[in-house]
Parts: sequence; C-alpha cells; structure tokens
Amino acid sequence: MLITTKGIVLHTMDYAETGIITRIYTEHLGLQSYLVRSVRKKGAKLKRNLFTPLSILHLVVSHKETEGLRSLREASVAFPLYGINRDVIKSTVALFMSEVLMRATTPHLTDKNLYDYLEKTIVELNDTKDSLGSFPLIFCMQLMRFLGCMPHNNFDALHPFFNLKEGVFCASAPENAAYQYLPLSAYFSMLLNQPDREMGNIEYDARKALLNLTLDYLKEQIPSFGTLKSLSVLHDVLT
Repeated sequence: MLITTKGIVLHTMDYAETGIITRIYTEHLGLQSYLVRSVRKKGAKLKRNLFTPLSILHLVVSHKETEGLRSLREASVAFPLYGINRDVIKSTVALFMSEVLMRATTPHLTDKNLYDYLEKTIVELNDTKDSLGSFPLIFCMQLMRFLGCMPHNNFDALHPFFNLKEGVFCASAPENAAYQYLPLSAYFSMLLNQPDREMGNIEYDARKALLNLTLDYLKEQIPSFGTLKSLSVLHDVLT
C-alpha cells in the first residue's frame, strides 16, 4: 500500500554500494526506517542531500504493517531550510535536535501533535535571527510534554532537591538516585512552569547546566536514551 505523508529526517546512513537507510518521523506513521535504493548513483532521481537532519519532506512510501524496513518511493522538499543549511550554529542545533528525537521517540507510534510541534520548531529555527543560546533547552523542555515524562513541579522552600529518577522535588537528597540542588533546581522549576520563556537573564554556564540536567533526566526516564554524541559540539558552538 502506498501512503503519502510529510516527514522529518532524523538520521541517514549509507547502505550497500548505492543506497541509504533513513529514519524519518512522519506525520501519519510516526518514526519509520526506509530503504532508498540507488540514491548515491550518478544521475539518481533522488539525491542524498535531500536526507539531511531535520529536512521536511513530502513522501510517498510503501507501507505494510508486517514489514520492518520499508521502501521510500518518492521524496521532495516540503520546506527549504536555507537558513539552517547555511549557518554553522543552526546546523549544529539541528543535528542535536535530530539526535534527541532519534533516541526519545518510539518507532511506529503516531502523534500528529508532536509532528506539528516539530515542524513548527524547525521552521522557527530556520527563520530566526535571534540568539540560539536557549533554543536547545527550550526544545527539550517542550518535548518532554509530548513524551509524557514531564516532571511534577512541587518545588518550594521545603522541597529544593530534584530527584531525577522519580521526577519530583523532595525535602532531602535521595539516597539511591541522582539529584540536583539549589540554585539549579529552582531554575529548573521555573522552566517547568514556563518552558518557552526567554532566558536571557540566565548566564551561559547555568543554561548549559540546565540542558545537561534535562538530558540526564531524559536518560533516567528513557532507558535507551544514552549519551548524545552531538552535545559537546553543541556546547562548543554556543559558548
């Protein structure tokens, strides 16, 4: 069965002599892996550079519920990302976002609201002329809402310790779990209340620590999340 859908490229790897395997978060089918044959041949109809991180594509795909690796029949650009592709900082943020999504999203689980949020955020990254210092952190904080792992924000003077395993603030440091204390826990609570707030008044080192804390929390909640390869490069370009 052929299905038409939009999709966001998360990762691409070479396959055999001329093909690729690409992982795409689609609007109607969730996270899927597709085999694209002969894409690296001279004169190929589809070019490999279509499948760069966070590319937004129109797709025609072959889909059967019993298949593992599916076939991609057609692909074309839905929204050109000149702003990302021509900017080192934006392309580094895009690579970070794609890796987070690769590790955090569940294959085949469809979430139209998540897709719409991702497309909107990618277009915003492409078009913005503002500083990107807070962009990765805001992205991760908002993403947690769609993943269903938003922490319980019960922070107050009596509960200043954030327990990463349980996702709650507590009165004392937990004995058998990673935790965070003041002042970072207070900043984290503030962001949980307003995950899209402007953080220009928070120094770079604090934003960096908050991003690391958010990723550590995701590692606790998603066993397969692991350590991001793109994180150190992201910190370097945002310094």
